[in-house]
Amino acid sequence: GGQWVQALQLLREMEDGRVERETVTYSAAISSCEQGGLWVQALQIFSEMMSARLQRDTISYSVSMSVCLNGEQCVRALQLFREMADCRVERDIFTYNAALSACGKSEQWFQALQVFREMVDVNVARDIMSYNTTISACEKGWQWVHALQLFHKMAVDGVGRDTITYNAVVLACQRGNQWVQALLLFRETAGDHVERDTDTYHAALNACEQG
Repeated sequence: GGQWVQALQLLREMEDGRVERETVTYSAAISSCEQGGLWVQALQIFSEMMSARLQRDTISYSVSMSVCLNGEQCVRALQLFREMADCRVERDIFTYNAALSACGKSEQWFQALQVFREMVDVNVARDIMSYNTTISACEKGWQWVHALQLFHKMAVDGVGRDTITYNAVVLACQRGNQWVQALLLFRETAGDHVERDTDTYHAALNACEQG
């Protein structure tokens, strides 16, 4: 976890030596904090970009959000996501997926759906991670209807479904006392050629218990 210390030292050396620092320089330094979940240090570097009069771009916001997520700072990650819109910084698939992940981890299913729907308005293609994180957010919020709707929409949009997808939607149905639907989805994994893991079986077993 000492990479961020070295990154700050290098930034100071560049400042003292009057070496031009670019946005990519700061983004790399922020990224060095990610592995250790050092979100405080990452945001410190991120804020220094303002004093250095550097434009914070999509990449610098994206890596800062990622560090916040690793540090379980979901609220801060969502603040950065909203700040991008205020500062007219382009938000791409990575920043949207990070925001969806933050919503899921903080159990904000309604906000996750809002972010998910916004992706269509700004022409950002939704991928399997977008769907999985939103379905998972709905599952955590006991919103089995929304989870099931998203699951079916994946087929319409041509997005493949994996074990994570099935685990989330089966669990959502099981939590919503929809044990018949949960078991139907469990059986559907075979036709979809999706591997079942421990979580898949646990959710199905719990559904059987309800029935």
